Amino acid sequence: IKQKSFSRQYEMVFNEQAKRTLPLSAIVVASLLLYIFLSTINGFKIGVFDDSGSYFLAADEYMRGKIDFLRTPLYPLICRFAVWLSAPNVFTIIVVMQEAVFLCSIVAIFNTIATLGIGRKITLFVTAAYALCPLLFLCSNQILTESLAISFSAFFACAIANTLFGKHQMTTAATMPPLLFLMIMLRPFFVCFIPVTAIVLLYSLYVNRSNIRHT
Repeated sequence: IKQKSFSRQYEMVFNEQAKRTLPLSAIVVASLLLYIFLSTINGFKIGVFDDSGSYFLAADEYMRGKIDFLRTPLYPLICRFAVWLSAPNVFTIIVVMQEAVFLCSIVAIFNTIATLGIGRKITLFVTAAYALCPLLFLCSNQILTESLAISFSAFFACAIANTLFGKHQMTTAATMPPLLFLMIMLRPFFVCFIPVTAIVLLYSLYVNRSNIRHT
């Protein structure tokens, strides 16, 4: 009897997990397939611009121990790492990396909306709208910071939602400062998120202390 009860519980948990993961997995796969399809139509062309070259020049400066005041270090170092992996395929490596990070950001968007307690259908609809928007995922084919900026913004939104409403609020809160640091190292624009981070962390700390006092 106990074995049957455990088996039923396991089956219920498995079915519940399947209901959550299967639609999300389908959206991620659909986004990837649409990306490959549109990239194929475009001849897998990679957008290399005048600004693209400046990241490689900045990487050389950082490798010499100097500071490039025009470029924050994260993207130049990514470019440098791609060169180290395979110089002839450097652009392809960067594009694949950016697309992989974007696919991960789809999960972050789903988790963000689900954590806010919004209905499942709306959650899936918004996630699909994000994942299947060519203006977003085709940024992966550009040697610029836009693609990673979009993905990092999704991760940041996920961190905020989980810090305020998630089950492991303090653990998630601890990830916000290093994540914001990486974002600023990617694009200085993200400095404007510092006040948001401070407010969220202070509120989370206040709520956590209040809960401890009442227990």
